[in-house]
Amino acid sequence: MPLTSETAEELDRLIDVFFEKIGRKERLRKQILKLMDECEAFLYPKIRDWMQLS
Repeated sequence: MPLTSETAEELDRLIDVFFEKIGRKERLRKQILKLMDECEAFLYPKIRDWMQLS
């Protein structure tokens, strides 16, 4: 496929879409990791206390 201004514009658009999707996935990954840290911080003391009571 010859590189015309039309195909160059389409390629540019596809590259933008690609990086937008990567950015969304990276933000989602960071949110999931933060949520996991919050869950661990919340649950660990409760589990530790429960283990000490047993």
